[in-house]
Parts: sequence; structure tokens; C-alpha cells
Amino acid sequence: GDLLGSVATVAYYPPGSEALARGVVVGLESCSACILADHGALTVGATIQDALRRMMLLERMAVMTAEVEAR
Repeated sequence: GDLLGSVATVAYYPPGSEALARGVVVGLESCSACILADHGALTVGATIQDALRRMMLLERMAVMTAEVEAR
């Protein structure tokens, strides 16, 4: 839905690296959520509550996807 929108994926880059920072910036240009390979996920919003709601929705969707794929 509109609350989460598209989710960007960012390839693995070492923690703290310029490449990781650039990947996140590019991902957030068009999305409000990013999944960072081997690091986790991040969400943004107009308020901390918006960002938290997006993270909770992203996590719920990930669980549902894993359950469906396990069938």
C-alpha cells in the first residue's frame, strides 16, 4: 500500500563504507524503505512514528513472505 510503497534493496557493502552510504542514498531517492544485504533494513518517514509504522509493516510482510515460501 501507500504506507510502505516500494522497497529498495541495497547490495552488500562493508559497514560504514562510502559505497554502503551511496547505496542507501540511491535507494531512498525513490523508496521509503531499504533492505541492506547482510545488514538489515531501514525505513524513513515524515515523523519517527511514520518510520516505525513502515518498519513494522515491512517486518510483517517479511514474515508473511517467509511463511508462504516455506509451504
